[in-house]
Amino acid sequence: MTDNEYIEKIIKKYVRRKKQAIIYGVIGIVLGMTTFISYIEITEKTSDYKNTLLSFLKEGRELTEHDIRLIKANNELSYVIGTRVGQSLNSFAIGSGISIGYCLYLLFWARKERIILELYEKTKI
Repeated sequence: MTDNEYIEKIIKKYVRRKKQAIIYGVIGIVLGMTTFISYIEITEKTSDYKNTLLSFLKEGRELTEHDIRLIKANNELSYVIGTRVGQSLNSFAIGSGISIGYCLYLLFWARKERIILELYEKTKI
């Protein structure tokens, strides 16, 4: 492989890095927006669901054994729903962060390719 072929290969790789960076940036933004919107929607739905389950309790009424079992089941269900929803949202947020981080890596940490490209352009003139 000659020097010119090697330089042409590096230039093609550098151009592809920019395209890949744009794709990863878009994926990161989409995942981030999905996480944010899902968090808002799921918080509202979970709150409504929890309020519906606890609506059978009324002030001044004596709690029975059945009511206590329902409250315990509600607490356990709320914990499980919160844990699962939190894990899902956390996965989307981590995916978003990794995609944006890789986008920045592809855009700004190609120093060797940029130096070779600049030197090649200078010698070409």
